[in-house]
Amino acid sequence: MLGGERIIWLYSTLLSRKSYAFRIYPLHFWGKAFGVCLKIQLKSLSLFFYPPSWTVG
Repeated sequence: MLGGERIIWLYSTLLSRKSYAFRIYPLHFWGKAFGVCLKIQLKSLSLFFYPPSWTVG
């Protein structure tokens, strides 16, 4: 799952250079990025658990 890896990478990047990252990017940018990652994650999860009818055949 690419979304999960992206979130983990984002967290590790934030933790490693927290002050540097927050000085460049404002907080709402990180919130928006996290929200987008979460939406993609949820969408892929729902597709995985409830596939569309045409994939089932």
